[in-house]
Amino acid sequence: MLAVDKPLAILCEIDQIGARASQWRHFKAIRSVGYWRNYFQNYSYIYNDRMEVISMIMIINLVEKMDVRKVLVWVTLSFLLGNGVAFADYKSAYSAYEAKDYKTAFKAMLPLAEKGNLDAQFHIATMYYDGLGVKKDRSISVVWLTKVAIRGDMYAQALLADRYFFGVGAEKNDKTAVKWYTKSAEQGYGFAQVSLGHMYDKGRGVLTDFVRGYMWYNLGAYNGGFRGGKEVESIAKKMTITQIAKAQEMSNRCLESNYTDC
Repeated sequence: MLAVDKPLAILCEIDQIGARASQWRHFKAIRSVGYWRNYFQNYSYIYNDRMEVISMIMIINLVEKMDVRKVLVWVTLSFLLGNGVAFADYKSAYSAYEAKDYKTAFKAMLPLAEKGNLDAQFHIATMYYDGLGVKKDRSISVVWLTKVAIRGDMYAQALLADRYFFGVGAEKNDKTAVKWYTKSAEQGYGFAQVSLGHMYDKGRGVLTDFVRGYMWYNLGAYNGGFRGGKEVESIAKKMTITQIAKAQEMSNRCLESNYTDC
């Protein structure tokens, strides 16, 4: 079992949890216990720091009021079933990638990706896209990127949307781009929110809707999306005062509902 030196209540004070959670990309939006269980399945191999694991467990407990002991047992079992080995394999592969030894990295990453390692899949997609350690093939890159996006990674979803928006590695398709921008935007990713705002602003893949476009631009600006603020100013020039007020109200409701009512 995981060793704990001090009571969990001391180790995981609320402010410490919040500070640590903010560093983790998938804690942008609160999800169900099922979501976090899937998250552990995908990522537990990277948490070799005891405090990271404990903090994650306590966040689930606080959000869902779930018995922390049950979650603790679940995570411990996941480690005992071989995640430590998976971590070592991934760490070795990633070290080769960081050292720009892409052929070695690709050879090491591919088996991990085929076994479902999410980060390895993402790197394989990147290496096929840029031709790093393997012959460039952007259509295969999209295949791997789709595997990651389907499993809920908001960054992969936004990148996949870009592939369909620009027609790189996949046939250009605005409706499919909107689909993936939306999935990413609803997890709080500012870049995707600004991009989705653009789709509504310009009528790309959806009917033109300045109010909804403003809403997504506004949320994107709030979450640090590039050019979000400028896009809000630009689209506002095409709207009435009533429309702007409605868009601002929608922005607040969307944010307060954690993107469940947008």
